Amino acid sequence: MKNLILLLRWPLQAKNCKLFYLRGQAVDQVQNWIEEAWSSEIKRRIYVGWGPAIEWLKSRDAQIVLLSGTPRPLAEPLMRHFQISHALCAEPEIVDQHYTGRLLRPHPKGRGKVDYAGQWLHNQGAAWQETIAVANDWPDRFLLNRTRPIAVHPSRRLLRLAHKRHWQVVRNPGKNAELVHALQRFFNP
Repeated sequence: MKNLILLLRWPLQAKNCKLFYLRGQAVDQVQNWIEEAWSSEIKRRIYVGWGPAIEWLKSRDAQIVLLSGTPRPLAEPLMRHFQISHALCAEPEIVDQHYTGRLLRPHPKGRGKVDYAGQWLHNQGAAWQETIAVANDWPDRFLLNRTRPIAVHPSRRLLRLAHKRHWQVVRNPGKNAELVHALQRFFNP
């Protein structure tokens, strides 16, 4: 009932109820669910082009940061898979090895992604104009506006905006080379 009341007060209390489905769940049990989902479903759905693109970036000593609205426990298998050490994600609260259902750090979404990225860049001494952002959804437009943008398999609205603003577009990230070619344009203009 309490979660229903919180949902009725959305988005005012969104920070508090975003993970209500994890409330009371043991960390190790959730981790087992995540690992099972990763190995049985998620891993096979990753676009083939991501592996070569990430390796290409690493070969140029690029810092790769996963900036995602997903909670960190869900992002960790992807981070391990691609050996990504930096992530800006929602941070779930854990007390006595159980999820409380609350977030310590809200989901980065829309303009929130710009705030998270800006803070990270500032802490690293990096600049927006040196940053490449790869994104696929309409709320990501705020982040793409601040960076050297690549819209990957974008939603229709984002595709229209990408064309209007002359952003790079990768229509088929399942092709090995398409994403690498888009990245190369920034490194070799």
